Amino acid sequence: MQLTNPTWIHHSGGAIYSIDIHPNGSKVATSGQGSDARSGQVVIWNVKPVINEKKAQDASCSRLLSRMLHENCVNCVRWSPDGALLACAGDECALSVWEYGGRINSAGVIGSQDGANVEKYRQKFRLYGHTLDVLHTEWSKDGRYLASCGMDNSIIIWDAHNFPGKVAVLNSTRSGHTGIVKGVSWDPIGKFLASQSADRTVKIWAIDGWDCVKTIVEPFAESTPTTMFCRMDWSPDGTYLVLPCATNNDGPTAQLVRRKDWDTTLDLVGHRKAVTVVRACPRLLEYTTHKGSRLQVTCFAVGSRDKALSVWLIPNTDRPVVVLHRLFKHSILDFSWNDLHLTICSMDGSVKSIVFTSGEVGRLLSNVEMGEICEKLYSRRLPQYSTQPTMNGELTVGKMMKGAVALGSEFDIVKAKTEEAKKRAEDEAKRKESLMRNRLTIDSNAPSSEMIAKTGPALLPTQTQSEPSEKKEEEVNGKEASVKQGSAVKEQLEPPTRNDPEMHANEQKEIRMKSGKRRIQPIFVASLTAPEEDSPTAEANCSPREEEVMVPVPEEKPYSSGDIRLPLSSQQDGNDMDIDEKEPEPTTSKDSLRIEAPVSLRPIPENEKVHVVVNSGRSILMSIPRRTRQLFVTVSRSIVCPVDRIEVLNEFQISRGMGVTKVVALDGGKTCWCTLLEPVVCAIAANCTLTVLGCFDRSVYVYSTPCGRLRILLTVDSTPSSMCVLQSFFSVCSAHGYVYVWDAEKNRSILSRCSLGDICEKDSEVAIHRITEDGMPLITFSTNKTFVFSAELHCWQPVNEPSGVVPRISGPLSSLMKTSDSDTTLNALARPSKSNPISTDIALRRYASMVLLEKSICSARALHSRDEYRYYMLTYVRNLVQDGCLSKLREVMCSLCNEDEYVCGIKRNVLMRELVDELKSRKECEEILSEVSSRLGI
Repeated sequence: MQLTNPTWIHHSGGAIYSIDIHPNGSKVATSGQGSDARSGQVVIWNVKPVINEKKAQDASCSRLLSRMLHENCVNCVRWSPDGALLACAGDECALSVWEYGGRINSAGVIGSQDGANVEKYRQKFRLYGHTLDVLHTEWSKDGRYLASCGMDNSIIIWDAHNFPGKVAVLNSTRSGHTGIVKGVSWDPIGKFLASQSADRTVKIWAIDGWDCVKTIVEPFAESTPTTMFCRMDWSPDGTYLVLPCATNNDGPTAQLVRRKDWDTTLDLVGHRKAVTVVRACPRLLEYTTHKGSRLQVTCFAVGSRDKALSVWLIPNTDRPVVVLHRLFKHSILDFSWNDLHLTICSMDGSVKSIVFTSGEVGRLLSNVEMGEICEKLYSRRLPQYSTQPTMNGELTVGKMMKGAVALGSEFDIVKAKTEEAKKRAEDEAKRKESLMRNRLTIDSNAPSSEMIAKTGPALLPTQTQSEPSEKKEEEVNGKEASVKQGSAVKEQLEPPTRNDPEMHANEQKEIRMKSGKRRIQPIFVASLTAPEEDSPTAEANCSPREEEVMVPVPEEKPYSSGDIRLPLSSQQDGNDMDIDEKEPEPTTSKDSLRIEAPVSLRPIPENEKVHVVVNSGRSILMSIPRRTRQLFVTVSRSIVCPVDRIEVLNEFQISRGMGVTKVVALDGGKTCWCTLLEPVVCAIAANCTLTVLGCFDRSVYVYSTPCGRLRILLTVDSTPSSMCVLQSFFSVCSAHGYVYVWDAEKNRSILSRCSLGDICEKDSEVAIHRITEDGMPLITFSTNKTFVFSAELHCWQPVNEPSGVVPRISGPLSSLMKTSDSDTTLNALARPSKSNPISTDIALRRYASMVLLEKSICSARALHSRDEYRYYMLTYVRNLVQDGCLSKLREVMCSLCNEDEYVCGIKRNVLMRELVDELKSRKECEEILSEVSSRLGI
């Protein structure tokens, strides 16, 4: 095993959220934050310096290939199966699909302090559909679909052959997730799509109808959504699905799901914190056990928030073959495999590389062997395990054009044909190939003199040398570029002719008009230091241009009919740069040529992004309630308020094409009052005094519950995420993570724009939003941590720690909590721990009891809980007296003597008398008693 630490791979100090190796293994893409927390970037790196230390020291070997800057953070990056496209998903609420644009000699990205770019990438598609951040994206194994998921609780299936077309949107209307969707994974067999959400469920979707066929709940029932992503994966043969973020007996695990019956009895244990990512080696391995038996296994890499990596061979292995502790300084977020080469990225902004040997994990099966295994299991040969050079692990010949038949599908069709049908297909392909060769000859012998004259004198020698240069290239390398795609290739690919406008992309064109005026088409300059080998041509009016990146590959025996040979570009860089071959537009006539005028490109629309930066560059974005047609809340009746239910009907139709929001107050089905408002309501809270409505346009309406009078109308910084009401107080938590509290009776603000950034963890959500009796917000997160805002201290105070180690220490505390009133505020917030108690010595248990009592006193005072404060203070003083802790006793009594007349709503002298009674039981406390009595006169 070779472990390397390429420190030169970084994002200028920002976190790296995703990593993916190109299918041919020559380069790796990383995505994440930019130089500041607001921006994002995608960087393409050379793999050779990563695995070869000599190459890393070689100045002629470029480390950085390209850097693409984004306005917002990029959460996920994935290469298409053929390596032609790169999909990026992030906080821009949209997906970007990039394509390779050739090798260049550039001075680097404008505004970046890094080195020069070696490769050029252009944004080919921009996919809109999500309303919030996109967390993950994944290509299907056959390249037909692209799935994306995010914080809007939805999954979008994109048609990869017809971008930006959508195939399906999997949301609540299709029995989808009710929480943030943190990861998706395609079944390698092509039948299912798995998705995992913060709602503690995993759903299996059938691709044939996009229906949810299975919902897995049990392994995640006790888990907490503490991870930013849930990146799962299938075994290469589709037998197992391994899911992160599962728990077993309160311990973090990776859950194994068997495809046959969706059984969930097996899991991978050992990590100390939640598992964040699971990634499988792209093919099965033949592993030899210590007994000499050979097994076919899947190699899974498992990463966790505990900064550790474990590598498992599934099935028939009980322990991981490799465990690396403290590999990073922060959580592991993503993996990528290329054969036995594993790359890992972390939130600390670093990348590690591991190259395994066959002796350590087993022999990697070939594509032929994988195809045979899948054919035995599923009676079909999968396209990703085809021997053709357009799939993972092989050289990429080029992109599959729009409308072309997928290679794997074409092979299945040819195999199913009869011998007679095969013969007819071969004859037809030979006839078409002959026609194309004749057309090549005609076009090459008939150049347009007008075009040659107007595009400059340097064009003619370049074009006349094109064909000999191609022949020389074939002789030197002994290779030919062949694409075997049957009859569909003729419609997709046209050979370049010397008269085609594509060939004049680098030349300034001058056209003389009838009026005598000259029209000059300027040159597009993309490099600051040297011109590119091939510049992008003008795009057609109807759709973006397709491009073909040609790489010479060994000649193979054709499987299907016909073998169409494509000429390689004659222009080649002195540094052996990649060849960027352009595919010309098909012409409508052989005798005439069109000169297309330059087309002005429509700028890509940008969606407004809700993004808040707090503290040291941390981003806070709370979940927004999903848009529903009807909302309701129940109200406790009172003498002055007969209302028992408030209903909200969004998009209530008042006429054709016009709708408003209708609010109705009911008393046992009878309407008490009704009102209308323009915006769509997203959240509602009510009691017998106030009815508060939060709307998607950031407005908040406050009505009087008994009569429906509008009392207050205000606007907050962003869409309300949660709201609550207590007496005359009402509170709003916005999607930006700001908390507001108002007193409707006095018509004044209690708290304004108080940020949750100081207390909100990266992957947590607001689970409970309440108000204390004195009007302070009380927030409980999905991690079960609760905080209350202190007006006196002007900060958030923690009020419970349910998952700590100290509460599990057995001792006097266990009986203490049982005797306390379970209906009090503090005990209502604390969930009983399901973890087993920890047995230790008596002294340590005594210390633990004191710690918990002191925390309970602070929490009760922060909550202004009078009864709990008295109870815990009396218990605390009683324990101090029993243990003989005189120094703490003196400190407690003296501090209470200095308090105001009332302490947490209790009269100070009354509380002191109760505490003095506890001190009278021991003689050692007589000195403290006399001091207190002299100061207070009791």
